[in-house]
Amino acid sequence: MKLKHIAAAAMLSVALVPAFAKISFTDDTADLVALVLNDDIGSYSLDLGITLGEFKAGAVTAGYSFSVAIGDAYPTSFAGQSLTWGIFAVDADGFSGGEFSMLIGGSNGSTPPNNYTNYEQAAATMGGFALALSSKDSGATGHFQAASGNEFSPKGESTQYTENVFIGSLNLPVTNPVATSTALYLLSSPDNVIQETFKYNGLASFNGQTFNYNSLVQPPPPIPEPGTYALMVAGLAAMGLFVRRRKQDR
Repeated sequence: MKLKHIAAAAMLSVALVPAFAKISFTDDTADLVALVLNDDIGSYSLDLGITLGEFKAGAVTAGYSFSVAIGDAYPTSFAGQSLTWGIFAVDADGFSGGEFSMLIGGSNGSTPPNNYTNYEQAAATMGGFALALSSKDSGATGHFQAASGNEFSPKGESTQYTENVFIGSLNLPVTNPVATSTALYLLSSPDNVIQETFKYNGLASFNGQTFNYNSLVQPPPPIPEPGTYALMVAGLAAMGLFVRRRKQDR
């Protein structure tokens, strides 16, 4: 089974290259994709226009944030409905060596489980989903053939995202209720044996109109200017002289 997953993933990695004008699932050029869904209506997908590499570099620094509004394909049928959302990115460059990483959000603020199936299947599954999106509107200029493309897939379409069919089937939840926040986690398998989970210090959210991320990393303490050091030394010297004179007076 494992060899089948690797072989399927290897073929998928080749197929993804010409299919996408924007979305990538290779190395740190993999794009962050946002999802909004209601299983009875359909699913909405948005390329956030941010690469995994950009996020990994920015999310560990103070003040990093992004805000991306929903696009023209966002369905009016979602209004007033119960919706869930998520953000994911897949680095599927290591198909042949079994090295994978996936960025996902927790479910209702909880940490993703460590007992997920395997990275070969996860990467191939999400890569296949993105490939299907790209193929659906191969000539559309406002969707996944363009930067920050977006797509709505009504219920019953092959490109409808449902958690049970995709990530949810692998016990990797990526959905949260609208107007809630979640941390983002980088799941990685460096050597196809060791599994690691890294939690970024920040919160992602979706308020029904925009996807946001704000880093909670604190800035380092300011480094005193040379002049400040000089004043500190002079002050300490003055205090020492004062104490010395008081002792002499006694």
